[in-house]
Amino acid sequence: MSDVAGRNLFTTSVAIIVLVAGVAAAGVLTGVLPYKSKSSTNEPETSISAQEKFVPPPMPVQKSTPHKVHAPMAPLASALPPAPVCGNCGVIESIESFTEKGSASGGGAVAGGLLGGILGHQVGRGRGRDLATVAGAVGGAIAGNAVEKNSNKVTRYHVGVRMNDGTRQLLTLDTVSNIAMGGRVRIINGAPVSD
Repeated sequence: MSDVAGRNLFTTSVAIIVLVAGVAAAGVLTGVLPYKSKSSTNEPETSISAQEKFVPPPMPVQKSTPHKVHAPMAPLASALPPAPVCGNCGVIESIESFTEKGSASGGGAVAGGLLGGILGHQVGRGRGRDLATVAGAVGGAIAGNAVEKNSNKVTRYHVGVRMNDGTRQLLTLDTVSNIAMGGRVRIINGAPVSD
């Protein structure tokens, strides 16, 4: 056998012997294995029953103490004050367009009155002509005013916003180029600003 193999066998044998001796010593110390000492005088062995051979050491008496019950710890988040709710923030719920007549400057009424008066003057004779002229002027003024308002139509938008506090606001806007459905907004001076 080679020198290295012999050393390995010796080391393994010593390790096994130490392990077995350690287990036996632990068994004796814990009372699992009985220990019988031989006295130096050669006294005759007496027969001892199996129950008498093994007597476990007395167990220490433990005093019972009442257990303290601790309340469960609250999560850290609940210990902090709640974040303030943004009172002027919300989400866009609806966007609806509508057409609004523009304002009249009065020029359409004047032009319509003149045209209606001229046309009314061409109808009838005498007193009927005077009445037709007045009726044409009044009718022309009304029609001219309506034509001017229709030519100045404006498209506007009703925007519904569900606020963070649960309320709803309906805003009337000239343009919705900077907002979209479902977008988060902050209402500043009556106008929504993307949040």
